[in-house]
Amino acid sequence: MHTKSLILALKLCLGLIFFSQIANAALPYPLPATQDTAQFGRYLQRTMKLLATSTPAKRNTVKILVYGQSIAKQEWSDTVRKYLKFRFPHANIIMINRSIGGCWAGCLQNPVVYDVNTFYPDLILFDVYGWSETGAQGTEYENIIASMRQFTSAEIAMQGHQIGAGKDNAATDNTDFNRLATKYGVEFIDIRTPWKQYLTDNGKTATQLTADGTHLNDHGNFLMARLYLPYLQYKPQFNSDPFALMRSYKIGEDIFWENGKLTLPFNGNKIDLVTDAGELNSDSAAVFIDGFRPSTISGTTMFIRPNEPYDTVFKHFSQYDWPWQKGSIMKFDSPKTPLVAETWTLEMLTYNASSNFTYKVTGSKTGFDGNGSANISSGGGTSGSKFLSTSKRVGFDPANFWFSHGPYPALPLGTGFKVVWEARPFYKDVYKPTLVNTNTLVDSVITLAQGLMNGPHTLVLSATGVTEVPLKEIRVYRPFFKRIEASSLPKLAVQTLAGFCTLTDIDISDKFIDVNNASGTTTYWTDSLALIPIANEKLAQIPGKYWIKKTSNINPLYFDIKPIVLTSIDCTPQLVVTNPSTVCSPFSVDITTSFIDLMSISGTVQYFQNEGGNAVLYNPEAVTSSGIYFLFKANDSGFVSNPYSVTVRIRNCSSTTSGLIINVNASLEVYPNPTSAIIYLQSKTSGNITIVDVLGNLVFEELNADFKLGKEIDLSNFERGVYTLKFISQSNSIYKKLILE
Repeated sequence: MHTKSLILALKLCLGLIFFSQIANAALPYPLPATQDTAQFGRYLQRTMKLLATSTPAKRNTVKILVYGQSIAKQEWSDTVRKYLKFRFPHANIIMINRSIGGCWAGCLQNPVVYDVNTFYPDLILFDVYGWSETGAQGTEYENIIASMRQFTSAEIAMQGHQIGAGKDNAATDNTDFNRLATKYGVEFIDIRTPWKQYLTDNGKTATQLTADGTHLNDHGNFLMARLYLPYLQYKPQFNSDPFALMRSYKIGEDIFWENGKLTLPFNGNKIDLVTDAGELNSDSAAVFIDGFRPSTISGTTMFIRPNEPYDTVFKHFSQYDWPWQKGSIMKFDSPKTPLVAETWTLEMLTYNASSNFTYKVTGSKTGFDGNGSANISSGGGTSGSKFLSTSKRVGFDPANFWFSHGPYPALPLGTGFKVVWEARPFYKDVYKPTLVNTNTLVDSVITLAQGLMNGPHTLVLSATGVTEVPLKEIRVYRPFFKRIEASSLPKLAVQTLAGFCTLTDIDISDKFIDVNNASGTTTYWTDSLALIPIANEKLAQIPGKYWIKKTSNINPLYFDIKPIVLTSIDCTPQLVVTNPSTVCSPFSVDITTSFIDLMSISGTVQYFQNEGGNAVLYNPEAVTSSGIYFLFKANDSGFVSNPYSVTVRIRNCSSTTSGLIINVNASLEVYPNPTSAIIYLQSKTSGNITIVDVLGNLVFEELNADFKLGKEIDLSNFERGVYTLKFISQSNSIYKKLILE
């Protein structure tokens, strides 16, 4: 036989010995039939590995919570606790039972937040009624599973129901349980199928395993515990953490101190430090998460179960039946103002058992925080308008009061009756290496922050006066459900902008991109804390630094904010003017093309006949008189340049012949004009054709040309520019301005 098989067989034998020991050396009832357990416990292996790998020299701490209603409070669950402690003697097992009798799924979904989230167990053994016997979906039941998987990294053993009295032929359809197990990655413990088989094999009825038709008798408790144990076995062939619920970082191996700081990007909602017991000293380190002290982060201070001492809640089984014997508020609304660590008290001011009562709410630090009232129904239930305290830290629906006493003596309701609860801190702003456990074989774990959003964060430890602080390990816990991935959150990339000539109404909304293209809302601010918005929404108006903030639609606590810097430059246009070439009369000069702007600034140019700028030049594109003209350029924001002068020269380039009539309007067709190479000429008469440049130099001449049928002239070898074409016939002279591009 293989070694592993021998070890497993030995452990199973030890389990049977355990049952014999607690039953006076003899099993009082028949064992259930052997099941195929090959796949049992697949999704409980992180917990089972912690238990199984505990040694005398290293005692792993394992926190287990039993949660449900009255059946989960029965002896079978304590038998499981004793079995685990017997089976894994070197593990530091902290196992508590916070089940609430008479609180089915619709009730239990209310206190689950302060019952489960604050304890943050490694394993939850869960059993509550919330579905019909036919397996119809129960929304409240699923709400509890979803809450556990969203706010803790606990593995969950989701227990099916036994067969109740008078329901021997009840169906064993586990479709809905299996659906939830798959959806939330939890272990389904099928109780009903082997329970029904057990009744058949042993000739029993369901009633014979109950004390009152519902709750288990000794026989039922024996069977329930025995059906549970095959799931609580360590099976190294399975992945011990298939959903990456916890990650450990070793100091000096995975992460390192650098220049007095230790930085760890992580993803999850809880982060613990493990003290190095061999290097304790008085050093300390300031703690920052996402740049904030943990005490200032919403969610790291939480309400715990009212009217029950903290030690009772967290360290051992209750010695009384809560809330029946104490009274309570079963659910608080999410605080609208961050909580501070303090004790809260609701005190009855007046009480009329047949109608209503009034109360006041006070915080030990907040002080008096408001009055309220509630109605009392004939059945003892409560109702009324929702209460929200003045500070907005405490809110609840009066329907969530629990003042029923059940089989116990009536609660002392009346003036002075109190419900007391804590807003308890689950954080450390300063880390000091101290021993949490006096037993150095058990890790001393210090929670830096619990209750964070289940997403990406960055931890920074900043050592005070030293280069590093003794520290062995960092553990990060990441719940399975509703994980927020970094890729789904805003990540801004802002442009580096060139200087602007004007900072009047600069739209910065198109000066960035979201690398992740995340769903969210963008706002624009004048400060890095996003306290003072830009007055005109997204339009910056003066030089300086502004901030663009994009807030995730997943949760407003996730956002990215980046600066954008706007700088100004000299906005005055700087022109370089080139005087145009001399042209021959009657041609004109276009001075609108006689300059360039070194700043390449958009704007408007105005032209004047004098330097003072009060005599407008109305035809700057066709100046016909020699002289000195002036231009000014104003940019779009009104910055005006100094006046720039431009000189225009126009001369008479033609000689006058007696009797010659100059007729610029005589018929001569020239096309295309402007041209890049070829021009065509056509006239009703023949004559001499000359072409001169702007300086009067002759560049082309043809005498006695006949243009009746058209004339083609190739100008492709000429320099680009403006020319004058002169056509002289017997009766007149014709001038044409010719542009070669």
